[in-house]
Amino acid sequence: MSAPIVEPMDCPFCGESAILCVQSSHRPAPFVYCAGCLASSHDFETKVEAVTAWNKRATQAADTIEGLLAAFEHISSSYENQDISHLVFRVNAKNIADAAIAKAKGGAA
Repeated sequence: MSAPIVEPMDCPFCGESAILCVQSSHRPAPFVYCAGCLASSHDFETKVEAVTAWNKRATQAADTIEGLLAAFEHISSSYENQDISHLVFRVNAKNIADAAIAKAKGGAA
């Protein structure tokens, strides 16, 4: 009995829908690709392996974004005498990072 096929998560790079392709004229094995930015996985032996690898990549991207945001917060909080340009930069960067995390996790951007 084969494992059930799960749907590929949205692209970790651009947030567009990802598509499971069983084969194409130039790729004879299952792979996942993004309809938006055309990022793609490697070829795999099975559809389950292709989707599992793609979804792992999407989850890792969300974790990486959260890690970068934490590092940014740590570095920016070390400034004792912040002028308004630093504050504006911090707010803008945090808003961009929050939107990227939400998008990577499948939420609203």
